[in-house]
Amino acid sequence: MNRCSLLTINKLVLFFESQMIDYIQLYKIRKKVKNIIKEKIKDDELATTKNSCIGCLADDISWEIYYLLKEK
Repeated sequence: MNRCSLLTINKLVLFFESQMIDYIQLYKIRKKVKNIIKEKIKDDELATTKNSCIGCLADDISWEIYYLLKEK
């Protein structure tokens, strides 16, 4: 299991212990974030390497957005 997967799993476990997660909302956020990242890569606004993981980056950003929305 790679580092990004472990970070995502750890965040999921910690968040699940404190409250229920709206997985549908999280999926929609992740999908939107991933599309934004892909567009930025296509427009050369975001650099990538052979080791970069768009899905991992999208997961991390999606969780942060989800937490921000839950705080409101």
